[in-house]
Amino acid sequence: TTGGGAAGVEFLRELTLLVLRLNGFAATTFEATGLDS
Repeated sequence: TTGGGAAGVEFLRELTLLVLRLNGFAATTFEATGLDS
C-alpha cells in the first residue's frame, strides 16, 4: 500500500527534524557551558 509508505517517509522526516533540533540544542548548551572544545 502506498499509504503505508507515505506514512513511513513522513515519520522519518519528522524524526530527522527532531534529531537535528536536539543536536542544535545540545550544541547551544555546550557553547553556553563552555564544554565545547
